[in-house]
Amino acid sequence: ENDLIGGRTHLWHKLTGAEADYSDIPIRLESLIHSKDQRSLAVIKKNAHRLRRLRDDLLRPDVQLQLKDCPVLIIDDECDQASVNSRTNPHADPTTINRLLREILGCLPRVSYVGYTATPFANVLINPDPDLEDMYPRDFIIPLEAPPAYFGAERIFGRDILLGDHDEEQDGLDVIRTIADSEVASLSPPPRTSYRDFEPAVVDSLEDSVRYFICATACRVLRDQDHKHSSMLVHTDWHGVVHERMSSRIREFLDEVQQRWDAGDPGEQSRFSSLWGRECTRVPDPTGAGRITESWPEIEPLISGVLRAVTMHIENCESDTRVQFADEVKGTSGLKSIIVGGNILARGLTVEGLVVSYFTRHARQDDSLMQMGRWFGYRVGYEELPRIWMTDDLRDDFHHLA
Repeated sequence: ENDLIGGRTHLWHKLTGAEADYSDIPIRLESLIHSKDQRSLAVIKKNAHRLRRLRDDLLRPDVQLQLKDCPVLIIDDECDQASVNSRTNPHADPTTINRLLREILGCLPRVSYVGYTATPFANVLINPDPDLEDMYPRDFIIPLEAPPAYFGAERIFGRDILLGDHDEEQDGLDVIRTIADSEVASLSPPPRTSYRDFEPAVVDSLEDSVRYFICATACRVLRDQDHKHSSMLVHTDWHGVVHERMSSRIREFLDEVQQRWDAGDPGEQSRFSSLWGRECTRVPDPTGAGRITESWPEIEPLISGVLRAVTMHIENCESDTRVQFADEVKGTSGLKSIIVGGNILARGLTVEGLVVSYFTRHARQDDSLMQMGRWFGYRVGYEELPRIWMTDDLRDDFHHLA
């Protein structure tokens, strides 16, 4: 909203706001579309009640009269979710949200519809039969080229050569670390068991991932990025009770590591130095600039400070607040956080400064699996540092999706 309106608020009338969605406030549409200098903006959830209210308001005769000269742009965010008619029989009555979107488009004489999503599997695979009334594929689908600094599925996981493909096979970056199948049972309750009785454990691979996160964050501090946020994501289960217990176990582990480090425990120091020694040379600088990753003697003095700065956060539907990534300002310390969560991490939540992901969640749908991969994005200034811990099966799934 701010990017669109900027400082020109006198030209805009906001039909919705942070305090109220469309259905929660009385609106006189006819008073908002009579002036050529007037622009109106509404941000509306894809919720049946709200969309039904919008459709009914648009169908009022007085509003219909003025809509003849009113151009409308509808932008459908995450258009592969809910917008698509998911009926097995496309000739049957469409799903509720799909039907309401069609009806709203039908109310508007001058309308353009743009849908966008990072995971357009459902949209691309819709039956293109022209006798079927649907929104996809209606006119055209445009794949947006990834900028050079963007790390997407192909770049991270690699992909096979496709039929008619002139590119060489892509191997992906050496950033994936394996969670053994034998460890999974300690991270998430088995199917058809009571999750309330389940106690997760900090298994060996999770210990490695946490220690690596500490080292990588120390490396970023050494690069004058202390004011930048540095995050680790733990996504192993969708139950809130498991999130609470997992967060507690990781916090206990961090406290134990801190105590051993401060006591000068040679075993703890060896675990850190050996891990960093293995990792700091495995991924050459992906930017081609020739950056050499900092050595263990360079980052060792910063380990204790990073350990003390790490905070734990839980992100799920039961959380009262979202983790707050404040503006990054030189001279202040950015958030150094380990975030444990579930389904809410799958869409919409941007984890700032994501360095490490520990991920075992499976999904029945390809688009959901891709959306859970919050590691796709930009890692300016620490391109070679991100790591992902996952099972071999999940790694194969992401490679296939790419």
